[in-house]
Amino acid sequence: MGALSIIGVSLGVGVAVYALSLRSPDVPLERSEPVRERARRWLRRRAVSTGDQLRLGNEPPPPPSAATTVPKGFVYVPVLATRAPGWRVRLGSIVGLIALVAIASIALAFGVYQLGSLLNRTISGFVGR
Repeated sequence: MGALSIIGVSLGVGVAVYALSLRSPDVPLERSEPVRERARRWLRRRAVSTGDQLRLGNEPPPPPSAATTVPKGFVYVPVLATRAPGWRVRLGSIVGLIALVAIASIALAFGVYQLGSLLNRTISGFVGR
C-alpha cells in the first residue's frame, strides 16, 4: 500500500510540473491559458515544417543592405522540425524504462545484502563466533 501511494504522489507531482511548464514565461500564472489549449498550441508548433517555411527553397539571397550584422564566431544552425515518435517507440521506451528500474532495484538489493553480509562476518570475527 505504501509503494502504491508513493507512485501515485510522484505521478501527481509529475503531471503538475508538466502542466506548469507548458505556460508562457511572459504571462503570469493566473492569466495563463488552460492546459488543453497550451497542449494544442504546442502540438501545432511541432508540426513538420516545409523547406519553403524554413527558407531553404530556391529563393534569391537578400540584398546586402538588408543583411544583418553577425558577430564574429557566430554560427546559425537551423533547427528543423521532426516528427513525433510513434506508438512503437513510446511503448518500447516505457518497457525499457520498466526494465531499467527493475534491474537497478535488483542490483541495489543485492548490494545491500552483500554489505550486510560483510558487516555480519566482520562483527562475528571480532566477537569470535
